[in-house]
Amino acid sequence: MGSFYTSNYDVAIKWKAENDPEDRMIIMDTGLASGKLGLIARAAAKLASLFNDSSEIVAFVRGASRR
Repeated sequence: MGSFYTSNYDVAIKWKAENDPEDRMIIMDTGLASGKLGLIARAAAKLASLFNDSSEIVAFVRGASRR
C-alpha cells in the first residue's frame, strides 16, 4: 500500500500490532496508487501460488515497486 495516498498503511500497522503476535503479515509501503498497486498485488498473488518462501515474494514486490 502507499502511505502517501491514504491512511491505510497506518491502519494496517496498528492492526498488525494488535492482532498479529505470530508476525505472519508483511506490511510494506510501496508508495504506489491503485493501478500499479493492483498489478503488483496480482503478480504477488500468482508468485505466492508458486513459491513457499515469502522472502522471494517480498523481494519481487520491493523491486517492482521501485521500477
